[in-house]
Amino acid sequence: MTHRVDGGQAAAQGLSRSLLPIAILALIWGCNWPVLKLGVAELPPLTFRGLTLPFAALGMLAVAYLSGDVITIPRGVPHWFKQVDAPFTYYVVKDAE
Repeated sequence: MTHRVDGGQAAAQGLSRSLLPIAILALIWGCNWPVLKLGVAELPPLTFRGLTLPFAALGMLAVAYLSGDVITIPRGVPHWFKQVDAPFTYYVVKDAE
């Protein structure tokens, strides 16, 4: 025998499941501003950001791991580097001449 959930209950469950990540994101984002203000009071802004980026990367990897995503790094030259390389080379070579 199967258990059926009516449309109203399914919608309420879907809404509650989507509000939790939004609430967590708002809490983290809201706490970011006071931490940033305190951090830049002690360190130069770029130094502070450089120190916080590894923690952000670890947090993103943890979220990906907990959600079941697999993160892979493709071998070879990234496709975006081929697009960025031409203007970069053009300006560097042009300035060097």
